[in-house]
Amino acid sequence: MKINILEKKWYLYLTEFFSGMSVMAVELGASRLLAPYFSSSQIVWTIIIGTIMIAMAIGNVMGGKWSDRDPDPAKLFRRILIAAVWIALIPFLGRYIILAIMGLIVVAINHNMLI
Repeated sequence: MKINILEKKWYLYLTEFFSGMSVMAVELGASRLLAPYFSSSQIVWTIIIGTIMIAMAIGNVMGGKWSDRDPDPAKLFRRILIAAVWIALIPFLGRYIILAIMGLIVVAINHNMLI
């Protein structure tokens, strides 16, 4: 017997709940990752929250359009799995990405903005 996930709304509610918790965990993790390089000031928190809110808004618009075209829940969970893998790579690659971006800023902008 196959369960139609769209008839059982609590699957989707649980998905929303755990996705929201994951976004909050990524925000907190991002602040901890950026703190040694850019401190933990209000500006850094504003950038983190603003970036995540913009990404969520774009994702909600795109996800809404995709789900209107094909409401298959398997595609939703596949996309969530891909996002989870990307998030799992942040602790391993994040430090190097931040250092590379800081290096590019130092080379491109010569106004002592990072000091």
